[in-house]
Amino acid sequence: MRWFLLALIGILPLSADNSGETFVSERGYQLVIPQGWESGSGLMGADLFAIAPPAQDPNVGTANFNVMTGDVAGVSLEDFYSDAMMGLSNLVDNFKLLDQGKGVVGGKPALWHLYTYNYQDLELEVLQYITMIGQEVYVLTFTTLEADYAYYQPTFEQVVKSLEFVSPPPPNAQKMTYGESDLEMSVR
Repeated sequence: MRWFLLALIGILPLSADNSGETFVSERGYQLVIPQGWESGSGLMGADLFAIAPPAQDPNVGTANFNVMTGDVAGVSLEDFYSDAMMGLSNLVDNFKLLDQGKGVVGGKPALWHLYTYNYQDLELEVLQYITMIGQEVYVLTFTTLEADYAYYQPTFEQVVKSLEFVSPPPPNAQKMTYGESDLEMSVR
């Protein structure tokens, strides 16, 4: 399940296939991809991934976000969040939780956290929202260099605010163990 945790922390090599429009997922949601961002789906199980164009400011790096979905039968939002936090703190180098709280994504209760970690010689900052509808979990992960987070944070929040749930998710597919626990998550 290491691939899922890597996607959760935002380490995704991204490639393009569309941008600047509303993405409608067969997983039961839609959101607006920021103008100029390149996006695609299916990479390492991501339902959606997007990468920012180079910033106008030459001192600012780039950013990306991804959306992961899955069936986590019998698990509450709080339990999934707790397990995800344990997995992150054990998986990444120099994990530092900066903030966390409760919010709303697509009209549904959500939990979020903001953290930093090191990947090779990069210092990254990640904003992540987790929400559930029934057994379906939705994880939105936004990543950029720590020094550039303030630049991208308004765009990240705009994407979160644009998310709408439009239909129930389809039935689950194969199951696999999530993280270090006995939680199961289906892979689409």
